[in-house]
Amino acid sequence: MFDEYKTNTNPANTIATAGSYTWAKGYGSVTLTAIQSNNSTVTVTLTDVFHMLSLEVNLLSRLTVKRKGIYINGKTETLQYSHNDHEICKFQLLHSAMRICTVLTS
Repeated sequence: MFDEYKTNTNPANTIATAGSYTWAKGYGSVTLTAIQSNNSTVTVTLTDVFHMLSLEVNLLSRLTVKRKGIYINGKTETLQYSHNDHEICKFQLLHSAMRICTVLTS
């Protein structure tokens, strides 16, 4: 669920995905409860999230993550802040896909 949402009216807002381009219906921010490697939870707000109707999965742009000062630590399977190496959350690799560990809310 989006916390904030704006309908996309700019036809240039397309995303390159696996050799093709997909149009974003809208964009906004999403808040989720992520799990850290010590199994504690942390609230994380993702901004500039695109709503892509044609995709069945959620994508995380490595370039966007880097621009926001975050890096993917493959050794510890965590997302960390670049400026101080503090952990944001852990992830799992499943069939070559990175899945952020979250708590499902109803």
